[in-house]
Amino acid sequence: MSAYSTVNCARTDLRGADAARDPSTLPSKDSISCKNGHGPLLEQIKQKDAEIEELKKRILILEAILNKNSKNSSKPPSSDGFHKIPNNREKSGNKTGGQEGHEGRRLHMPANFEELIESGFAEKRLVDHTDGQGEFVPKWVVDLEVKVIYTEHRYLASLKNKLGLES
Repeated sequence: MSAYSTVNCARTDLRGADAARDPSTLPSKDSISCKNGHGPLLEQIKQKDAEIEELKKRILILEAILNKNSKNSSKPPSSDGFHKIPNNREKSGNKTGGQEGHEGRRLHMPANFEELIESGFAEKRLVDHTDGQGEFVPKWVVDLEVKVIYTEHRYLASLKNKLGLES
């Protein structure tokens, strides 16, 4: 039985019993003639098929728009949205931070500390929180200071106009 036999239509192109099993061997809708007044039904089928084809085209266009990103179009990377990067590392079971038995590394005072102070490359400051009472434990803090340096550049007065300088 073919898909069109439910509307009591006669096929003008019969291809044998295998036609019902293989859709590629079914006759086209145009080769079917209806004798029981089912012509409007075939028109509806044709309209639905046309609508399905139109919707398939629209889906392809919309999928093409959705699949665009900064790698395959001129869109900026900020429009890609956030994509979480999976963590591929295996968990070790250890707690975070320094591990037991590991000696660790710390910032040490340079061996030539006194030399750096004498040459002016370093400065030593003392803040006493003990008020001079007994033993103490030192804690060193390393800070950097930024100095503003004004440099005067001298040019020949005859080049004043070329360099755009004011007197």
